[in-house]
Amino acid sequence: MVEKLTTSLAEYERRARGLLPSDLFERWFGSKGDPLWLSNTNNLDAYDRVFLRPRVLAAEPAVGLSTTVLGKRVNSPVYLAPAGAQGRFHPEAELASARAARSAGTIFALSSASTYSMEEVRAVSDGTLFFQLYVLKDRGLTADLVKRAEDAGYAAIIVTVDEPATWSNERDGASNALRESRQPKELKSHTPTTPFGNLRGTGISSEEGLLEAMEARLNWAVIDWLRERTDLPLIVKGIQVPEDARLAVEHGAQAVVVSNHGGHSMNGAYPTILSLPEIVDAVNGEAEVHLDGGIRRGTDVLKALGLGARAVAIGRGMYWGLVVGGEDGVKEVLDVLKEELYLACLFCSVTDIRAVNRALIRLPRC
Repeated sequence: MVEKLTTSLAEYERRARGLLPSDLFERWFGSKGDPLWLSNTNNLDAYDRVFLRPRVLAAEPAVGLSTTVLGKRVNSPVYLAPAGAQGRFHPEAELASARAARSAGTIFALSSASTYSMEEVRAVSDGTLFFQLYVLKDRGLTADLVKRAEDAGYAAIIVTVDEPATWSNERDGASNALRESRQPKELKSHTPTTPFGNLRGTGISSEEGLLEAMEARLNWAVIDWLRERTDLPLIVKGIQVPEDARLAVEHGAQAVVVSNHGGHSMNGAYPTILSLPEIVDAVNGEAEVHLDGGIRRGTDVLKALGLGARAVAIGRGMYWGLVVGGEDGVKEVLDVLKEELYLACLFCSVTDIRAVNRALIRLPRC
């Protein structure tokens, strides 16, 4: 059992930094202000440019934090983002994160690049699971992944569109062998020989191999192709401008995720929280809008909801909880954000998060 923390995700980040080799931490998460992680820094700093407008003397004794995400009830509007290779950070990897999400009453989104397979994750959780898909050059294998997700009872397919199967030579050019050498020694004996559980038996057995297998030049025809092959809701993740949000809806997406891959994709991208309002306007209620990137506090969650997000997804916080305490650590991260969101709602006289709107938000004048 992890020692209960009642402070913030910043404390989890501090503890995870102390537990991991510095090279691994910096490669995976980066540091705020590092010039190689401008997008991540932009995501974080932008929340300080969005202000809440607290109402007073209108509060009720209870605050309703539950909502729905694509029709699935969640206890709070925070779910676990698809984040790969969790076996680098804890032996139980995605199994622990999925159980934590189930315990917290929220959604766990499984990455295509997960350590454990979608079937193994489903075996340990009867909660709501989404499957994140990297479109592969091998369309037969891609279709097979979607079919397996359907058969395993996953509730939606998240298509990542902002990672064009490449690395930044400056930041991400370290070889897979170097990354493996930086993995904590106590995890090496627990991590499966094939790092990608969903791809066992396909010949894709390294990060380089996965990057080579991924489709580097996606276009909207891919979304049409997927729409024809599954009845599951499609979530397009990596939307950053309203034009693409509108196209996602027109091509059959039930939700979009405003995301710049947590700062891992293009360096210097515009902050996701500031992109959110115009994307919400473009979607015009025809699809849900989710947000990831930079969520560290309950007030960040409330700001995103006020600007029109249905829910937010967290990645780094999940990793840090996993490093510090496995399943208990991930659950505690979710609990911390939920408690902070509850307090933020009290301060703003919000009685039901489903009723939050832009009247709660003050944006900076340009």
